[in-house]
Amino acid sequence: MLVLPKFIGTMATRNLVLTTPGSKLGATILFVANGRTWTVDDAVASAAARGTLEPAIHETLTLIAAEERAGEEGVEPDQQSLQKQSEKFRYDHDLISAGETEDWFAARGMTLDDFGGWLYQRLCADVLGFDGEDDDAPEDFPDRLRIHLWLSGRMSDIERELRHRVASQIELSSRGETINGDVAYDRLRSEAVNDDARKRKLAQSQMSLIKVEIDALELDTEEAAREACLCVREDQTTLAEVAKDIGYHDTHDEVWIDALDDTIARRLAGAAAGDVIGPVKVEDHYKVTQLLRRVEPSLDHPDVVRRIDEMLVDEFFDDLSSRHTQNADPAKTEK
Repeated sequence: MLVLPKFIGTMATRNLVLTTPGSKLGATILFVANGRTWTVDDAVASAAARGTLEPAIHETLTLIAAEERAGEEGVEPDQQSLQKQSEKFRYDHDLISAGETEDWFAARGMTLDDFGGWLYQRLCADVLGFDGEDDDAPEDFPDRLRIHLWLSGRMSDIERELRHRVASQIELSSRGETINGDVAYDRLRSEAVNDDARKRKLAQSQMSLIKVEIDALELDTEEAAREACLCVREDQTTLAEVAKDIGYHDTHDEVWIDALDDTIARRLAGAAAGDVIGPVKVEDHYKVTQLLRRVEPSLDHPDVVRRIDEMLVDEFFDDLSSRHTQNADPAKTEK
């Protein structure tokens, strides 16, 4: 069975002990496989050993440092912003009642105070425009890291990565091979990706494989958004120029079309270069989007091939995980 180290990661001049056996957060069970329970600590240690935990470590240290800086400078995020972010989180996670919200946090070893503290740190960073990190990690850093992993959504990613490796080892074990999880994962990955599979996926997922280069502008009112669209169309100008004229910053991006709002994605799929789409209401603002370039799906494009490979790998190992691992009650912890 896969054996994970109790990992100690070195960053700058300090050591960050990322696993604390027996802590409430770290001992929360994520899934069961082959009669063994796999915990948050296992997922953290596995991600740290592969080097995929670094972004979350940086983000956690940044949030801690932002809170400290805000205290030093007397910066205080307003309560309305905190309430708005809290409501958005609950909406995104389908947490309707206060009881459901408390249960969700309790099942993951957290409290509402943990949630409030994390939201406060994020708003401190936003208000300060802060993107640094402090040299010293607090003693409770392991739990702060785990809180950030849960609330940022990164926990689901590192859990999935661990499941894939555990399931790979179990699968090869059933074939009479005894090798560790990472090697097993690499071995089986070659089964998921081949030329025939790529061609099938290309035919099945045309919409998801369109890449677009766009300029986007967010405005507070529908009237202002309509005016921006009108300026682009009547003056034969660009959205970037309109944004500059009215004192706004537009966003230039190159993204997969399915990463955009569904309404915008559908309209861009049938648009030509230069077309402006909008206004489209997204949450509490109105978005105007101009299509600059669209790259049609083709195996001649390296980015398309890479994305197809990612889709094939994810589907293959998700299926493997469904056969070899079982979900656990998230309220349970290791004793």
